[in-house]
Amino acid sequence: MNWNIINKPCTEWSKNDWREAYAQYCKTNMFGPMTKQQYYDFVCRRNARLYQKQPEYTKEQIHKWHLGKIAALKWARSRNCDINGRDLDIIRAEQRDSNISQLEEDILDLQQKMYYYHENKSL
Repeated sequence: MNWNIINKPCTEWSKNDWREAYAQYCKTNMFGPMTKQQYYDFVCRRNARLYQKQPEYTKEQIHKWHLGKIAALKWARSRNCDINGRDLDIIRAEQRDSNISQLEEDILDLQQKMYYYHENKSL
């Protein structure tokens, strides 16, 4: 299958691209058996959804979202958690553990380098 057609709108596909895509679909048969016309309509509908322009947000919607985000942050701070509801003490402990494990890895790496240097220096 010509994988370049995936990134193109279906209106730009050549006849050969359609044949290859339909043949590939018939092999996988992912959404059940379809005729060529049904497959064409199916691909065009899905492709049209991909290229639909997202609706513009109004200033009022953006303002409400911003106020909601601020309220959620205040609520989370009052309960000692982050915006996703995870306890801040647990997050700090995980970060500390991560830092400690990274430090241990760095120390082991340094020890190996010193051992290698010591072995090669004595030769």
